[in-house]
Amino acid sequence: MYQHPRNQFAARFMGPLNQIDDHTAVRPEHVHLVEQGADGPCYPGQILTSTFMGDHYDTLVQMADYQWHLKTALPYAPATITMTVDSSAILTY
Repeated sequence: MYQHPRNQFAARFMGPLNQIDDHTAVRPEHVHLVEQGADGPCYPGQILTSTFMGDHYDTLVQMADYQWHLKTALPYAPATITMTVDSSAILTY
């Protein structure tokens, strides 16, 4: 159910979700901060906050009109960053 939800309700029920469109999304642990110029599709964003969650930081990033959650090992101060998405982990429903 976590990796193959049947609908958006089930996907959100199982935990945080970054919505791409009405039928696709990606979980925070599959979005990564990368250096500019990295291989693959990259997306610019602005770090808003990093909140300690026990075993990781929930890093909130403003990307265009959306706020995405990233699961990071370290806290990040507000800054402009570049993200990439693990395309094999995109959820479709």
